[in-house]
Amino acid sequence: MSSKIIVIKIGTNTITQFDGRPDLKFMAGVAQQVSELIQNGYRVVIVSSGAIGCGVGSLKLASRPIDDLALKQACAAIGQSELMRNWQIAFQDILVSQRLVTHSVIKNSQTLADFKNCLFKVMALGAIPIINDNDAISTEEIDARFTDNDELAIEVARAIQAHKVIILSDISGLFTDNPKTNPEAKKLVEILVIDDTILAMANGKSSLGTGGMRSKLQAIDRAMQDKIEVCLTYGKLERAILQAFEIDFQGTRFGVKN
Repeated sequence: MSSKIIVIKIGTNTITQFDGRPDLKFMAGVAQQVSELIQNGYRVVIVSSGAIGCGVGSLKLASRPIDDLALKQACAAIGQSELMRNWQIAFQDILVSQRLVTHSVIKNSQTLADFKNCLFKVMALGAIPIINDNDAISTEEIDARFTDNDELAIEVARAIQAHKVIILSDISGLFTDNPKTNPEAKKLVEILVIDDTILAMANGKSSLGTGGMRSKLQAIDRAMQDKIEVCLTYGKLERAILQAFEIDFQGTRFGVKN
């Protein structure tokens, strides 16, 4: 099973609309593409951001809380149920399974083994595991960039020896500079090594999420060392997930040397 596992990570700004509420049309599109992957013999794990963003939208807050930890946790607790409810609606007759984890679960060998066993069983039963960081009980993890869902997706992929990680983001790939401020910035199509030059190209951070490009690259580097291919693409591009399997992939492919 492991050679056929695809981990799909979906960022907060991708899964939500401008007001923080879930983008139901986008989620239905993801479900359709995942269904096609399953029909072609793959198993799929989704690492879904968006709980805090959904909570922000449900509570009609003007913006994501910055300094109020209790309010962030409340947003996560309120938003997580809405997030999962809409995932089940999107997948219709395919069951979804919620698994909330903290960074400590991944670090500890015993809890990691239990986590993996549960994950494999859920997939064997034909359900879709949907994983999220347990922000409602986390403290420092909520704002620590090294524990964002990009890293969580990579660590899950490494633990279960996934074949590929597809990161659906609000950016279309890795650029030589910030394309929002530099119109001359060029998108890199394929990267085989992440070195200091590549890391120097990273900047910026999303408004609703916690991750930035540099944290993505540091996590991606670990996946590449484990021979896991990573595809970074604009999540709301039509059929963005399935395009990661095509030659003319429009994002950035972090390939693996033979």
